[in-house]
Amino acid sequence: MPQKTRMILKGRLYYPSGCQQFLSEQGERGYWGLAYPDASFEPQQKMGWLTGGRLGDHQDKKQNFHNREGNWYIRVDEEWLDTRGR
Repeated sequence: MPQKTRMILKGRLYYPSGCQQFLSEQGERGYWGLAYPDASFEPQQKMGWLTGGRLGDHQDKKQNFHNREGNWYIRVDEEWLDTRGR
């Protein structure tokens, strides 16, 4: 029997656009913001952020985007930022 248990959760942290202070310099990370990203980013299907990229055919209020350099961006809406829990 193992003496210790642990869990490794793979993923990326999404930071606000323009963020310069990160929890770690290692690992994959993405950015989030209220605006759509520039034209180098392509919209992804919902499963795209889990699997590493699946092009979507439309854009939603909340959506992940990916570019050819491997950068991720998630567009959120104002409700997502509401910390009062409405």
